[in-house]
Amino acid sequence: MPILLRNYLCASEVLSFEVDAQLLCDVFIPARTIGLYCRLAKQLLGLTVFGSDFYFWWDDAWHAVSSEFSICHHIENNQFRRLVVIGQNDLQVDIRYTVQQPVSTPFYSEDEEDVDFGLWLKNVLTSE
Repeated sequence: MPILLRNYLCASEVLSFEVDAQLLCDVFIPARTIGLYCRLAKQLLGLTVFGSDFYFWWDDAWHAVSSEFSICHHIENNQFRRLVVIGQNDLQVDIRYTVQQPVSTPFYSEDEEDVDFGLWLKNVLTSE
């Protein structure tokens, strides 16, 4: 069954992702976007919720976010970002990537999280 995720950096872009019916366990899926995705260093990552559980998309598969799931975000040399994700079933993601600097004008200011999907992902999955 397909679901729709919206691009984190460009809200007008939407991708369809396939979900195994067994994963959904009778969860109603609306015909609208129900999560976010982004490409970091050419790797496609996504996040959505089925029922009351978070699921992380990487390497063409959905991975349940459980107590075994850990995520770290670092800035290296004030230039590169590094996202490290470790989860069950040998899930290991280690991505180095760059982001554009946040925009700041007299009328509008972006935060680091607004331009960095990896940082946003870490903040969402580690918040209580």
